[in-house]
Formats: sequence, structure tokens, C-alpha cells
Amino acid sequence: MKRKPGPKSTLEKLLESTKHIKPDNNMYIVIYSTKERRPPKDFYRYIKQLREMTEIKNPVRGVLICKGTRYATVIHNLAKKYCGDVMIYKIAEKFA
Repeated sequence: MKRKPGPKSTLEKLLESTKHIKPDNNMYIVIYSTKERRPPKDFYRYIKQLREMTEIKNPVRGVLICKGTRYATVIHNLAKKYCGDVMIYKIAEKFA
């Protein structure tokens, strides 16, 4: 991720704080809800940047499915900061 000189973005800080988490292939569902109509544009911009790093799906509004514990943690923290209520679940088995 190329960046301009200056203070680190929220996403960069979260990625740096989670770099100790080992890469894995676990899948997670992150469910978030907002008190406002929609999350701020920064939230979507950071999710777009994360999509360049890992597999992230957005089947419906308020739900993100991602691969890797580290990225699930980053998304959880982003949603907590920008959206409010957030829950994270590890997918044990996929049936369909």
C-alpha cells in the first residue's frame, strides 16, 4: 500500500497493531450496525484497501465475510470505530 508522507491512517495503525497475528485460512463473518444511516466514507475506503490484501465479500449491508484472523480483527476494529455495534463469528463449516 503506497502512502504519502505524514501521519499514519487508521488502517495502517490497525494493520501494524495486528502484525503479530499469524496468517491463516480461517473464514470470519463480521456483522455491524450503525446508529446513523450509513458508515462514513472512510470506513468503505479502508474496506476497499483491505480487499486488495485479502478475500472480503459483502453479501448484504452490515455483513462482511473475510479470510484470516488478522484481517477479521482489523475489520472488527474498523467497524467498532466507525459503526458502533459489531459482532464477529468464525465460520466452522460451509455447507453450500
